[in-house]
Amino acid sequence: MAEEWDTRFWNRVKIHEAIDTLYAEIEKSSDVARRRLAHKMLLHLNTLHKEANMTNENNLCTLSNKAFRKLTVHVKNNAVFNIAELLAVFAVPYAAALSHENAVLRSLTVLLRQMDCAARVLQHFRRRRQFERQVRTQDISVEARMRMRAINVAKSIELSRQQRCIHEVLGHAPMPERAVLAYMTIMTTLVQDELQPATGLPRHDRAKIIPAGGLVWLNQCVQHRHSPSLVALTTQLLIVLAHDTDRISDILRSNVVQHVATNLAQASNDCDKALAIAFLDRVAQSVCDVVHKQRTGVSSNASDVSGGTVVSAKTYHSLTRTLSVKSHRSTHVSSSSLVSRNDDTADARDTAYRNRHLSALVVEQLATPTIVGILLRTLDMASPPSVTTGLLQVLHKLAYDVGYPLLVDLVTRNAGRYLSTIVQCLSDTGGSDVVLAALQLLMALASREEGRDGLMVAGLVPLVRPLCAPGMHAPNNSYRFVVGLLAIVVCANPVNSLLSFPTTFRSNDNGVSFVPMTLLVSPHTLLDHVHVCLLHCVTHDTAGHSAQYFQTTNTLPLVLELLVQPPGQPTQQSRSQRHISAIVLSHLCRVASVASTLAFRQDVATHLAVVVQTNRMEGSEGGGCASFSRVDHQRHLQSTAEACRAMLRLLRCQVQTHQPRTVVLAAQVFYLRTLFKVHALEDVVACCRPVNTVGDFAADDVDVVKCAVQLVGLLMPSLSLLEQQTWPVATSVHGVALDQAGIADLAKRLVAAATPALLHTLAADDPLPRVVKWCCGTLAQLCSTNATCAQVLHARCLDVVAGLVPNVPSDVCNGLRSMPPQLAVCLCESAQDDKLVALPPTFYTLLAQLGRLADGRAAIYRLNILTRILKRVHFASSKVKGFLTQHDHQCRSEIARIVAAIANENAVGVGNVNELCLRHHVHTILVQMLHPELPPDLPPALGPVLVESGLAALSAMAKDHIRVVPALVAAHALPHIVSFLARWDVDAAVTMSMLEGAVHVMWGMAQSPSESIQALIQASKVSEQLLRIGCSFRLEMLKVAMFGEKSVGEVARETLRHLSEFEAKRVQCTVYCTLNTIQPCSDVAVATHSPPPSPKSRQPRVASPISPFR
Repeated sequence: MAEEWDTRFWNRVKIHEAIDTLYAEIEKSSDVARRRLAHKMLLHLNTLHKEANMTNENNLCTLSNKAFRKLTVHVKNNAVFNIAELLAVFAVPYAAALSHENAVLRSLTVLLRQMDCAARVLQHFRRRRQFERQVRTQDISVEARMRMRAINVAKSIELSRQQRCIHEVLGHAPMPERAVLAYMTIMTTLVQDELQPATGLPRHDRAKIIPAGGLVWLNQCVQHRHSPSLVALTTQLLIVLAHDTDRISDILRSNVVQHVATNLAQASNDCDKALAIAFLDRVAQSVCDVVHKQRTGVSSNASDVSGGTVVSAKTYHSLTRTLSVKSHRSTHVSSSSLVSRNDDTADARDTAYRNRHLSALVVEQLATPTIVGILLRTLDMASPPSVTTGLLQVLHKLAYDVGYPLLVDLVTRNAGRYLSTIVQCLSDTGGSDVVLAALQLLMALASREEGRDGLMVAGLVPLVRPLCAPGMHAPNNSYRFVVGLLAIVVCANPVNSLLSFPTTFRSNDNGVSFVPMTLLVSPHTLLDHVHVCLLHCVTHDTAGHSAQYFQTTNTLPLVLELLVQPPGQPTQQSRSQRHISAIVLSHLCRVASVASTLAFRQDVATHLAVVVQTNRMEGSEGGGCASFSRVDHQRHLQSTAEACRAMLRLLRCQVQTHQPRTVVLAAQVFYLRTLFKVHALEDVVACCRPVNTVGDFAADDVDVVKCAVQLVGLLMPSLSLLEQQTWPVATSVHGVALDQAGIADLAKRLVAAATPALLHTLAADDPLPRVVKWCCGTLAQLCSTNATCAQVLHARCLDVVAGLVPNVPSDVCNGLRSMPPQLAVCLCESAQDDKLVALPPTFYTLLAQLGRLADGRAAIYRLNILTRILKRVHFASSKVKGFLTQHDHQCRSEIARIVAAIANENAVGVGNVNELCLRHHVHTILVQMLHPELPPDLPPALGPVLVESGLAALSAMAKDHIRVVPALVAAHALPHIVSFLARWDVDAAVTMSMLEGAVHVMWGMAQSPSESIQALIQASKVSEQLLRIGCSFRLEMLKVAMFGEKSVGEVARETLRHLSEFEAKRVQCTVYCTLNTIQPCSDVAVATHSPPPSPKSRQPRVASPISPFR
């Protein structure tokens, strides 16, 4: 055009003449090609000359009057339509000017004129019939009635004339297609330009179409299958109108969505499909926005359409203040802002009122089986990536709110036919947009429990597994692996939330929140998102359903391939991914079956050890944790704690699943060797430190210390198995070699590394009671054998532990004299008592373990620990007098084990331990422990533990039959002992430990020289029970190592022998006294063989046993 028509040197006159000539040519010419050429020439002048641009803009008013004039017989229709085509060409460069000329509404008026006239004729016809009925019932004069009828008839004649005139003007045919296209182009161009507010002042052309009845015309045009251009223009205009959320209900009521979906099903080219999909996507987007506002209460103030406008007191004063201020400008500004706020509130209320039934309309007009079926069938056909992405976006929006159940039903119907289509999009080679869109659609379908169940039944995992089959580290398969695994992971979500790519999983009380689809996701972000989704699943799962899901679907190896770094390969995990992997593995190990599967996997153990090691290195280099952000710092602590907790759970599962003791030992040796091999044990031990209680994440820091301390204790091999030598020298369990020398060396190295750190933690200023509990429990586990116990003692363990005990010796004799023996419980009366009560049960467990060695007992006596802790058996930590908590019962049980370890000892400064225990009325508490009355809120397993500990202590003390046995008889211990002996073979609650303890107590009582005690034994008929025990072949074969190699039957037979010997000696003494006419001795049966006790002797008087409260 520039070469053929050079206008660079034209002046103003020539430009005006050319424009007028081109106007005339366009208006009067009947040649389409000449008119189009004239259009091009006008646009060319606009491009080159500013004067031409201004002239055309000034002429728009005249052109608009010509193009939108009313058609009559005397008006040339072709000229009007030609000018309309010119305005359609000018609509792009002069959109703002044409908007000022009200071109949109005037174009719509021209298009609706014929339909509007027909509607008026129909309305008047109905009103005329109603008019006749009303006139007949009215009591008016004949003249008035005739006048009203004349007016009605005149209106009918006028409407008929207008309709006849319109038909005559158009030649009894519809408006020409070129005219319709011209007016539709003007409307479409202007409203599309309105979507760009940066082009000028905001306009409201779009809001005028629907109130003016434009949906009726558009509904008719969208059904013109014979005019693809008109259908395309109509669809473009509908796309723009669908942006108005306040009118979305009107669009749905017009049934235009159904027609556009039908056009999509019948479209023959991709452009028509793309337009139809764009309209459906825009409608679905507007519906989601409105429903989301209604669900979240964003428009709660506007939803109250019944209430009036309430002006607050502040607003009222701001209005009345304008009467006294001097500045009228400020008054005008405040008043105008108030009016604008009121207008916004009114518009919001109108919008809420129009959309009050939107959910029902969506079910009836948008989320219907027909429309969703058309979308799925179109998706099933081969289409370009852009069309496929658009379809997936529409389905993604329909999966929100009311359309969710229908979409899930159609996708999973027919054995998941359309589900396989969606899964095929995950492996699409046309681009990542299709893959991401299909992935996000699956996320939306899996956002609720019913959707996840439907996807699993339809076979989502078998469909996705081929994507993950080659493995993550296979060449060119990492992206496919991550995509397939993410589709599997979203079905493990335990809560109803949308695992969207924006990693803020939002949900509200009414369901899943709407999150728009995003297609700008890099492969690295996708990999991070898989980790975040796994973290979300396991942290919100309190029952272990996610781990069970991975195990039942056989996808746990795929998850482990993502989380666990392969050994011997350079690391590819980022810091965040490493942290998340440790947390996820720890939560997966909560399920016993999963933990049993992973217990002996070398890659899992190595990965957990490396996580702890790497975290410690990062925490000590480059500024340490101070250089981390708050999120990274917290995640750093959590991953360290969870890595240790994962190993804890892998070790504990062997005990919880009742595995053989060799398997438990093999697991301990396996993890201990792994930590030593990668030099990570020192990193675990480094976490056994005083807690940082002043940091930002004190709870997470406490968790780190807890897990590390407990892991050290659980890693200690069960060396008592080795001492028994219950298997050959060379044994292998799950590929772990078990040799006594090697395991003993591992235990020695573990104790040498961990004991200083634990003692340093205990020696800190004011350690937390929880930390004291964990450290003492771990130290007790480290003392499982005599060798390791001696090693702990040489580290001066008792010197540190003694600092936890109050310095005031215990003395409860005076306080307990006035209390009945069935209670023997008192409350704390001083700060020292509170400190004693605060000591955990594991503290006494440690003392019991150390008391097994002579050096340990000597240290306990030297540090005067025993005299300071015996008072604890009488204390109740609860404020309710006489009520014992679980903590109190556990402390009693462990103190009983201490008594069992050190009974019958004589030490300098302490004297006889048995007398010390009697003086503190420990035997009374031990007898009470034989029949514990526990409240229902305490665990049932606590009762047998108390009984076993009490019997163990009583059996050890009963060896002193001179001092202890009379006190036990006075405390009514004999009936309880007889009860255990009678119930051992009929009551499953009586364990072998209880039976052995009862038999040994009875053995000690049988050696008492007191005739009254022997009489009580004879009256209890315990000999029959002892005879049954002594004659039991099963008990004879059991060798319990607690009290030597003697079986329970042998001890029972010895007890019977002692009872028989005493009875024989008593009979012999009676016969001797009778022959010499001497009265029999009152109490001592062996007077001829043993001299009477010395008055200064510590032996109790036989005639009057020692009172427990003396």
